[in-house]
Amino acid sequence: MTAKLSLINKQDTFEIVRDQIAAILAIEQANQFALATAEADPDIIPANWFFNTYIERTHPIPIENLPAINISFDNDRFDNKNSNMIDRQRVTGVFYIDCYAKEDTTDIMSGDELTSRDADRLARLARNIIMSQEYTYLALGYRELGNGKNLVTRRYIIKREKLKPDIKQEGYENVVVCRLTLEVEYDELSPQVVMNDLELLITICKRESSNKIYFTAEYDLT
Repeated sequence: MTAKLSLINKQDTFEIVRDQIAAILAIEQANQFALATAEADPDIIPANWFFNTYIERTHPIPIENLPAINISFDNDRFDNKNSNMIDRQRVTGVFYIDCYAKEDTTDIMSGDELTSRDADRLARLARNIIMSQEYTYLALGYRELGNGKNLVTRRYIIKREKLKPDIKQEGYENVVVCRLTLEVEYDELSPQVVMNDLELLITICKRESSNKIYFTAEYDLT
């Protein structure tokens, strides 16, 4: 038996979706920070719209890089009923949006409360960005792809929870994570044979004396 496939040089959709979530958050964070900086209201502190964005971080993010949001893929489930056997499988994937914060104690408020509230702030920004109308399909829909298809068909947050990382290193005692669990429905596509189209130049419908219908056509096969 000989190999039948050409070089598989593409990303699967779960990788595209994960990176897209991170890109959306990074782009909109920069925009929100710029908008806050331009405000004349002295009560608006631009730092409240700032965070760094990471993908698939499993080791502790350096303290100096907090606040930060990390996007990671957890798992996905294949829906055979809404798939086909040839080129498309409908999938529901689970992605974590982990919002890391750390604040020091002040004369007015304890560091643990400040940290917890800052994690809430990050989760609030992330949720509002991802669930905004502009990102209904995570910018992977009809309008953006321009091919009459949605790569992403649905996205929704199914859970929000507060985590306290079990980190023993000095300086991490006040680190808190607010995790958003995002489910995304998307299509995974598989390699297909690329067929060459025949260009139809002329087609004429004719009728025989017996009333049988037939066609005459000319094709350019060069």
